[in-house]
Amino acid sequence: MNNREAFAHLEKQSPYLDLKCIYHGVNADPSYTFQNLHSYRNAFNKLLKLNLLPATDLTISKLRLILNTDEEETITGFTEGYDIEKASSVLHQATGGLLRYIHDKLIDVKENTIDVKLVKIADLEELEKTANLLKRSFSIPIYELDAKVEVSSLENGSAWIILGIVGGTGAAIRLCANLIWAAAVIHKKQEDAKNNAEYLKSSNIDLIIIDQVNEQITRNIEYAKEGEALSMHDDYFPESDSESIQRLKTAIESIGTLIEKGVEFYPSVQASEEIKSLFPDFKLLNLIEAKTKLIDSGENKN
Repeated sequence: MNNREAFAHLEKQSPYLDLKCIYHGVNADPSYTFQNLHSYRNAFNKLLKLNLLPATDLTISKLRLILNTDEEETITGFTEGYDIEKASSVLHQATGGLLRYIHDKLIDVKENTIDVKLVKIADLEELEKTANLLKRSFSIPIYELDAKVEVSSLENGSAWIILGIVGGTGAAIRLCANLIWAAAVIHKKQEDAKNNAEYLKSSNIDLIIIDQVNEQITRNIEYAKEGEALSMHDDYFPESDSESIQRLKTAIESIGTLIEKGVEFYPSVQASEEIKSLFPDFKLLNLIEAKTKLIDSGENKN
């Protein structure tokens, strides 16, 4: 897990670790009431499973009374309640401190970078091959924008590669994001095509008709690649150039191959909201839609 993942988990769960506690001290037998325990336990267990809970064994042992119950609310005696309230306060403060520490680390990250989450990499050689493929996929199309790609972070055993986009006055990172989006859309179309082919195989439709349908779907996907390349060429390159269009199409195919293998692309945590919006949500790829009518219709722009 890298810093951006850890920060996202902590940012989401830490508010639930602010335990709701009411002290009843006016009676002869003082007590504590603890509320909202379902959300507290859920956040606690999630962070514990991710090894992101800054709690000692002693702190955890003092919280067992509220962690081992299924109740939403519980009342304890003074001594037990005091220990729980103090332990939960220490844990909440420690979680907040860890969140701030990771946030400070992320501030040092440059805006024009792409965080690439990899599937399991067997060894350093495979990691370097993947890094080189990533670099080539983006370097060729953005070269015409006077930009280049640098591998900012590459570590054996890590599930992440950080790509730095240098130059291009902001257009380069936008083009990279557009390429990723287009590749994700094409990937979805290819997955839909595979599912459709499997369905047709199991049906009673004539094989000749099945072949014709599959061939048309394949052509539509090729039209979609061509259409998205043409659209990006019009947006980023002022002069008509068939070679530039082909380079964009090749980049879409290369990035699509990586997506098919499980690779995911994310904007820098320091990126502007505009840049972040250009990247697809890899948790919802099955819902992704093309940004141009051309790619959705499968029509050739020529």
